[in-house]
Amino acid sequence: MRPLEEHAVLRKGLTSLQIIVGALLLGVVIFSLVLLFGIRPEAKEPAEGALPLTWILLGAGAFAVVMVLVMRGVLLGNLRRRVADGTWSAPGGHAPFAAAGEAGKLFQGWMAATIVTAAGMEGAALMALVAYFLEGQPAALIAAGVFGLLLALQMPT
Repeated sequence: MRPLEEHAVLRKGLTSLQIIVGALLLGVVIFSLVLLFGIRPEAKEPAEGALPLTWILLGAGAFAVVMVLVMRGVLLGNLRRRVADGTWSAPGGHAPFAAAGEAGKLFQGWMAATIVTAAGMEGAALMALVAYFLEGQPAALIAAGVFGLLLALQMPT
């Protein structure tokens, strides 16, 4: 395959990945807008002696982000090693970008790692928004913004 043909194949995959990450981000944005302008939760105090649910969910969200980033590093490290060794094989035998050679193989693995990372960031952002919905604490809304920003940073260009 000639370099221009490889570029065209990979460009189609990049567009697909942009749509996927954009859809994940749009879900967070729409849910945020519904909470901010539609439902408007009021701040609620937790029961005496209880740890606020907001802090539990924010801790879980932060842990999820760390785990997703660690998993991304492991996935990409294994991918590079397997492509370099020549032992890479497509999951389920489906390799739409394999025609682009090693670049296609690396792209397919990078695409999977990006989707996993973006989904983890979306989960953390939605968890923070649920905490905001339940308790109305501004810290949860700030954390949702941070997690949403981390999700937006996954957008491939």
